[in-house]
Amino acid sequence: MKFLFNRFKRNLLCLKKAAKESARLVLVTYYVLSAFFVISYMSDGANTDFACEFPIAIFGFTLLFDFIAIIVLYINERSKYKFFSFHKYDGNIIGDNFNDLNKKSFAFSKAMDLLFAHDVKNALDKFISIKDLEITDDEKGVLDFYIGRCYQLMGYFSNASTYYENAVALNFHNDLMDIFNARCYGDMGEYDRSIQLYNEILSEGKNEYKSIIRTDIGRMLLRANMPEKSLEWFEKAVELREDYPNALGGCAIACALLHKFDKGEEYYRKAILNNIPDSQGFTTYYKEVQAVALTEEHPVSSDIS
Repeated sequence: MKFLFNRFKRNLLCLKKAAKESARLVLVTYYVLSAFFVISYMSDGANTDFACEFPIAIFGFTLLFDFIAIIVLYINERSKYKFFSFHKYDGNIIGDNFNDLNKKSFAFSKAMDLLFAHDVKNALDKFISIKDLEITDDEKGVLDFYIGRCYQLMGYFSNASTYYENAVALNFHNDLMDIFNARCYGDMGEYDRSIQLYNEILSEGKNEYKSIIRTDIGRMLLRANMPEKSLEWFEKAVELREDYPNALGGCAIACALLHKFDKGEEYYRKAILNNIPDSQGFTTYYKEVQAVALTEEHPVSSDIS
């Protein structure tokens, strides 16, 4: 019954939005037709029958146009939602929170629209403003997650981590958030803490995204210029066939940085043959890293003999 009730509420909201959007179209249509009536009336020499009939025709056409516009806009808006879902985005994360016909739910829906439109700054402001409303602890946990995500996307990793941990304290849990938090610590340069959090995910064994953890650690260590440690994580991922194409690509980059060029070429070919994502971008990056490493091994002398 709850699913049906949520679907009914979502239908009402979609209908309300469609009616609101159609009102603008109807108003424009009404003004255009009225202007046409005035021009036609004046040119017809003030015909009385025309003056009575045409406004009625305008009114009837406007009503029909409004009805059709509402139906079309409603269908378009409703198509953005899953059949039983109240929320357009991340229904599995938000759950039963913010699914009422009230101010906080409308504000949350607007904030989500801004976030998924990549307007992160305004989305953050909107999420924070909702905290001033009357919300439950579960809703606070959801808000803290999305506020943390906004800060992370904006590069404020310390703030992001704080909000992620606040969300955990409010009993909010999501598999992605655990990874996001570990990444934040890595981006802050706290590699030991980051790896500790990653290892906790690996030890739990329940995380939906467990298969990408080792390649995630490998990338973090590559960015930190620790190719030897990075290679260990990538090779373990290759051994376990976790995130396999990306793991092979990571091995290729790490080997190039370690001047293990033959081994790097072998991993590179395997990565391409196993359809690594964005193979063109990966190839460009690998060749650039390889060129830098070759220059380090065989520096060009600036002496003139």
